[in-house]
Amino acid sequence: MTFSLNISISAADLNQIMMSGNRVQVYSITDAGTNVAWLSFSPMMQNTINWTEDYQIYVSTTQIQNGAMIMVMDAANATPQHQYIWTGSNFMVQPAPSLGSTQFMLTNNGTMPAPHATMGLSKQGVVNGMQTGYTPVNAITVLTNNNSITGYTPQVYVALGMGQSGTVTNNLPHGGCYVNYNNGTTSMNVQYSNGQFFVV
Repeated sequence: MTFSLNISISAADLNQIMMSGNRVQVYSITDAGTNVAWLSFSPMMQNTINWTEDYQIYVSTTQIQNGAMIMVMDAANATPQHQYIWTGSNFMVQPAPSLGSTQFMLTNNGTMPAPHATMGLSKQGVVNGMQTGYTPVNAITVLTNNNSITGYTPQVYVALGMGQSGTVTNNLPHGGCYVNYNNGTTSMNVQYSNGQFFVV
């Protein structure tokens, strides 16, 4: 299933955004971990974002701190209700049917290069016709020989910010809005006006 988000910005507001150096940021909301700016781009007056809920599990040595850009070391295509075990060199996968239908189990069995790893979900998007690569949407510290469970939700958050795609964000930026894709909804419209995004 393909989801779409249409973002409208007036010419006057767009000029202010560009002058300030801000970008439009889209956060794909998960049920665990620290937020990561999934998509960050210089907007136009009319913007369209498309995606599917197809994920990868990634591992990184990047420390989770505000403003850090996640540098992915390795990743594996992911299916919900499975456990993804990082061995230190690759991922092993096994079923985990006790998980929820949108959840994944992350396991760190590696010992190098540190006694913990940053792990999480990543996914692709299409921004104004341009395909992006897989970009992290959350970040979780998983200690060696420990597990963490994370899952996706039918919700994104749209705001202005300075960071690039893949940047850790401890607190979601002010002036944004949540966009919910509930009850089979696949397309939503958002407008920016007077320093605020809102669903229309």
